[in-house]
Amino acid sequence: MRLLRKGRVIETATPGRTRVVFSFDGREAALDVASAGSVANPLTTDVLTTFRCRGTMAMFNLPDSGPPPGLPHGRLPAMPDSGL
Repeated sequence: MRLLRKGRVIETATPGRTRVVFSFDGREAALDVASAGSVANPLTTDVLTTFRCRGTMAMFNLPDSGPPPGLPHGRLPAMPDSGL
């Protein structure tokens, strides 16, 4: 994404396609990027620039209900050495 942000983003006439143009020493390189379906294109919308991580994360305090039915309680038995 950092590389793409260094280029010049150009929307194309084809829906779902965006072109990113890079200039290096007087030469240009173009990269066409296609988005899948109706997903918002992060290059042409503010999806990435407005994203913020939450300041805190909810913690869950769930009791240990043990292993699933059919599995023994406690530690798993050690795996035998395969000799590999």
